Amino acid sequence: MSASDNAPSFRPTLTEALKAELSLDEMLADPIVRKVMKRDGVSEVELRRLMSQRGERRAA
Repeated sequence: MSASDNAPSFRPTLTEALKAELSLDEMLADPIVRKVMKRDGVSEVELRRLMSQRGERRAA
């Protein structure tokens, strides 16, 4: 057993990670998200506009 085995982990558990909600900027910084957007023909501008409209509807 090494010393690193006893070190506290600062990574979130899977359950914590699944509960977390990324900000739009965090999501867009993910290279996998960018690849899926490119494959699907979705631009950052288009996605930001859609999310903005969704926020406006939720506030109303």
